[in-house]
Amino acid sequence: MRALRSLLDLVLIDLYECEHEKLLDSEVIKEGMLTAAQLMGAEVVAVSFHTFEP
Repeated sequence: MRALRSLLDLVLIDLYECEHEKLLDSEVIKEGMLTAAQLMGAEVVAVSFHTFEP
């Protein structure tokens, strides 16, 4: 597995056939992203989420 060497890596995710209610739950999204970061060996230095109102 490669080590991350940049200050920023962009992750683009294309989602389809998923439960859209879960996409509105920032806790579900946060846990998924933290799990993904752990699996790829990234060091998470801060966590911050904001939910925009339509």
